[in-house]
Amino acid sequence: MILPLFIFLPAITCLFWVIIHCVWSFRTDNFWIILLLLVDLALFLISDSCYLIPGVSLRILAVVNLVMVLTVPVIIPMVWLYLEKLRFGPGRLQSPAHLLWITLPTILFSVSVVLTSLIGYQEAEGFYHRLLEGGNEAIEEYRGTIFYSYYLWTVRVFRYVLGFEILCFMVWIAYLFKKDHFKLQNLYNFLFKGKPIRMVELQTYSIFPATICFVVKITLFKGFTDTHLGLTILINFLLSISFLFYFLPTLFSVNKTISMKQFGHSFLYNYGKKSKTEVVETIINELVEEAEEAALRRIQDKIGASLSDDELKEMPQSLASTLFTAVSDSWEEDSLMSRFQHLMIDEQLFLQAGLTLQDVAQKLNSNKTYISKLVNNTYNLGFPELINILRVDYAEQYIMSHRDAIQSEVAAACGFQSASSFNIIFKKVTGVTPKVWAGTREN
Repeated sequence: MILPLFIFLPAITCLFWVIIHCVWSFRTDNFWIILLLLVDLALFLISDSCYLIPGVSLRILAVVNLVMVLTVPVIIPMVWLYLEKLRFGPGRLQSPAHLLWITLPTILFSVSVVLTSLIGYQEAEGFYHRLLEGGNEAIEEYRGTIFYSYYLWTVRVFRYVLGFEILCFMVWIAYLFKKDHFKLQNLYNFLFKGKPIRMVELQTYSIFPATICFVVKITLFKGFTDTHLGLTILINFLLSISFLFYFLPTLFSVNKTISMKQFGHSFLYNYGKKSKTEVVETIINELVEEAEEAALRRIQDKIGASLSDDELKEMPQSLASTLFTAVSDSWEEDSLMSRFQHLMIDEQLFLQAGLTLQDVAQKLNSNKTYISKLVNNTYNLGFPELINILRVDYAEQYIMSHRDAIQSEVAAACGFQSASSFNIIFKKVTGVTPKVWAGTREN
């Protein structure tokens, strides 16, 4: 009883995650891609486990082999698609080149099904039996026959396709490290210092243990597993553990970033009477961080309708200020948005002439696409618009403290490329030219 349990442990783990994912993540944008990945993995692991059962029927092995040809080459494309969705969001259209990931597995499976149908399951049983007894020498006996073609497609081409996918995937991961500025230091800070990490970066790191176990597992031959069953069971156990580390973050994949603290908050609703006040406040603060301004205003109206003015004043200051301040003020101290605000407000990076989105992304160890979306979602402004507003605001202060400064001097001090661009942008933001604005302030 114990042996079959260990043999099917990875498959049981996958089926467990299928249930958990359906119950907890059915509203997320990545629900279907993760569900399909889990089901595909479960089918592969169930089929693979059949090879470990002593005395398994050769007819079953013939069917299992087809299932393996179907499920294994699809795993990497689905993982790749999931990571792409984390990088760019669910609305991004995939280019035709991306479909090549699915083309190879589809062709491989289709040809394998046709060859299996032409051979027949009974003949396939005898062929498998002969291969298990004779090994590579037995294969040469079938050269030039349909059985040899069947072997080529279901074994050799299958492994070539898988190797090609793994190679392309590793190259793409290396590209991510360079393009999106992945650093092992970020993982260390996430694990031991409580700092947030981008979800796509965390998922990229967490795929490595599963990939290693997966590659080792699919390269094991039936003859090897028969004589090293203990090692195979150990690999199954490690594979199950690696699934835990990979699929747990998928429950939070709606977030752009994640911290260890947020992992712990997934169980916040289990509280007692003594801890209720503290826990509820933490829950609200966490939800506010994810809410948009329109949602916050609806919450404000609802609280205002249910509480008197005196009661509102008596609310804890930290909670009240979180509910009734701008969305951008609710980010954690070490969040990406907080670091962006620090660059702009404290270091006044916007005063740098010719500042680009790429410059900011490099300082934040992020990519410009993500920073652009972050700014847009937080302020409902594009990056250039936000920079112009900050510069104009600074220019107003500069004009008030430097009454005798000429327009070109003000423009240079505030980060504008020229006096003419300063004049145009200032009027666009305030509705009047700098000269008219200064005149109204003197009056």
